[in-house]
Amino acid sequence: MVQRKTVAAVLCLAVLSGAATLWLVHQHKAARERAETARLFRAAKAGDARAQYRIGARYYYGTGVPQNYAEAVRWYRQSAGQGNASAQYALGYCYYHGCGVAQDKSEAARWFRKAADQGYAWAETILGYMCSTGEDVPRDYAEGTRLFHKAAEQGDELSQA
Repeated sequence: MVQRKTVAAVLCLAVLSGAATLWLVHQHKAARERAETARLFRAAKAGDARAQYRIGARYYYGTGVPQNYAEAVRWYRQSAGQGNASAQYALGYCYYHGCGVAQDKSEAARWFRKAADQGYAWAETILGYMCSTGEDVPRDYAEGTRLFHKAAEQGDELSQA
């Protein structure tokens, strides 16, 4: 009987110890995330285009900040205006799907074009689709095919289908 109680006590301590360890790991991760978010905000406010894009992504996905598509668009637009291809694609994506802005596929195509002109494969793929189907841009099979080939050369699997 004493052995059974000892085993139960040891198991309880092990479970509590594991839970405490998990809590500490979570707290450490949360502290690192808060520090990284603060660092990114400082850099973004100072005009760093990559940091602006990353802050936009944090708002888009709700990582370290409350999810807010309109705020994501605001940061993406600042970064995209400085020529960041990732932000140009992300801004196009927001316009294409109506996340944080009114859906406007013509405006989406404009931002996808800016990113595609810099060789951003995902933008080349979606713009290739839009050109091939005539979705809110003039139908142009040759341009659509050219964009698919450019994206495929970079390894984009969707454009290879």
